[in-house]
Amino acid sequence: MPPAALTLASLVDHARANGGAGIRYNVGADWKTKTFREFANDVDDFANALTRMGVGPRQRVGIMSENRYEWVVCDLAVQQLGCVSVCFPVEEMAARPLSELADTYGLALLVTSARALFRRRPEHWVLNLDGVTTGVSARAVPPLDPEGVCSLAFSSGTAGRLKCLRMAARGAEATIELAARRWGLRSDDRTLIALPLSTFQQRLIVYASIWLGSTMVLTDSPKLFAAIQEGAPTVVIGPPALYQVFEARFNALPAPVRAALRAAAAWARLLPLRVLRGRALKRLFRPFYAALGGAPRVLITGSAPSRRSTLLFFRLVGLPLLEAYGITEGGVIAANAPDGCRLGSVGRPLEAGTVRLAADGEVLFRPRFPQSVGYVDDASEQASTFLTDGSIATGDLGRFDDDGFLYLIGRKRDTIVTRAGYKFHPAPIEAQAAATPGVGRAVIIGGGDLDLCCLVVEPEQAGDEARRRELERRMKARVADLNRTLPGPARLARVVVATERFSVENGLLTRNLKVDRQAVARKFGSGSAPQHRGDA
Repeated sequence: MPPAALTLASLVDHARANGGAGIRYNVGADWKTKTFREFANDVDDFANALTRMGVGPRQRVGIMSENRYEWVVCDLAVQQLGCVSVCFPVEEMAARPLSELADTYGLALLVTSARALFRRRPEHWVLNLDGVTTGVSARAVPPLDPEGVCSLAFSSGTAGRLKCLRMAARGAEATIELAARRWGLRSDDRTLIALPLSTFQQRLIVYASIWLGSTMVLTDSPKLFAAIQEGAPTVVIGPPALYQVFEARFNALPAPVRAALRAAAAWARLLPLRVLRGRALKRLFRPFYAALGGAPRVLITGSAPSRRSTLLFFRLVGLPLLEAYGITEGGVIAANAPDGCRLGSVGRPLEAGTVRLAADGEVLFRPRFPQSVGYVDDASEQASTFLTDGSIATGDLGRFDDDGFLYLIGRKRDTIVTRAGYKFHPAPIEAQAAATPGVGRAVIIGGGDLDLCCLVVEPEQAGDEARRRELERRMKARVADLNRTLPGPARLARVVVATERFSVENGLLTRNLKVDRQAVARKFGSGSAPQHRGDA
């Protein structure tokens, strides 16, 4: 059973009491383990070092580093001192001058790494985790945040512009408690931590593990699959792209093998006891369980819509993929549960009565304890997001079914307006296009004076010219079918098959692995990038 109450300020005490479990993490190719008691001692030592450097209560301490054990130690030390962490996303911030970061965000100290510094000479108020720690001293800056603010976090969503938010400790605690209860997280779990720790929702999973006393398997995205094999996680939380990899492995099997596995799975579901059904499915799909580390229990996804085919695949193998929905501003809004999952929905609200739909279908969230108290120096965004009645405008469009499950239709800001003034939401059409074999993602861009265009990305590495031509042929046929069901103004005029996959590195995905629509439109809308075009 989890502890009766959670406060972020008591997390180090929880770690010290938990003792045996801890953190499994990699240093290069090597893997190390720290018990929670050792971790708590490291946090104490780091907090004492920060105090000697002159860091005081309520001051801001920046953290800008790749995922690593020391990141978690620093974050908890900052909280233990009653300071406010400013957690910079490395990809977006590492190239900015250090003095600019310090002045803009009022930092007393910046904790970073050699990789994030890019060989720049650090100032006296920069603590390089890979360098000499002597001679580091804090800047003399006043506290800037009200009581109850534990961190500044950055959110980009699909807007393509970073937004800085003040995060509330009480809201974070409520999110952790509600989500842990919904997913049935336990003290004997091993949880994979691979998304950037600068993402606040990923940090909440860290805090939940410490609170529950469950083991963390800590890594970063490039070492994700190695970490799954090394740590054998029971809880995996990742974007849809992660789970599409396993679906692609199944689809790569010969058609007779896939048909035989489906038939055998249907037989296994006729067994009288759940435990027998589970064992039979695990034996049938042993390679896929092994690819997930051999011990998967709870699989959670979010940040972007999952393909229906991916959800059906994991249901086939006996591991339902639980879609969840949350925003940095408010916390986890809704989630499916192991004992209550509806395909295609993001689940029921974590708290009854906290979610309603505006007249235009926008999802409005009014939690008892919001995860954020608002934006830093962005009055216009503050007024349009944090409404006067206490609700948070998510920018997402949704609907409820009769049983209270929430379905997301698309982003309000993604609405496409055609030349004729016709408005439509692209997400449902994109989902149908992405269901075509060989397609990883489908993104509609255009509107205004531009033709509408369906962009397609293959799920595996881009193949040769013949494979691309074949995918283009299939997509043109698929779009022709779609166009027969769409109103005239919304019909797709072109198919573009990209020659590269979307990634954070090429700027087409955000750091949370969501499609950056503006970047996609810039790259492919002009026709200047390498690609294949064809009239639909």
